[in-house]
Amino acid sequence: MEGWQLVCAWMVLAVCVDYSLADCKWKEKGITVKEGEVVGFIPKKKFTPQKIKICEKSGKLKYIPETDAPGYNIGCNGCKWQGKVLCSGEMVEDLHSWWFESQCSGGG
Repeated sequence: MEGWQLVCAWMVLAVCVDYSLADCKWKEKGITVKEGEVVGFIPKKKFTPQKIKICEKSGKLKYIPETDAPGYNIGCNGCKWQGKVLCSGEMVEDLHSWWFESQCSGGG
């Protein structure tokens, strides 16, 4: 193989690997999540189902109905708390509960 052919082959390989690894950038938390992981929620409204923000094969975050992704995982091994995603170990103040602080413990 000549030099330019080798460079072209490496470029094609790099693009294919990049598209096969469908990770998404989660800007709010400054981390990368894997394909199929959920990073947000929109509550159910009168005529629309609850939606989740999920990392898709394209490497983009997209809102879809929760029913379209049964058994999903929450990104960063996190927890759902009042419609938000908390990463594992993250603490929040909840002044409406008697213990005032809650901590996400690995998806629990």
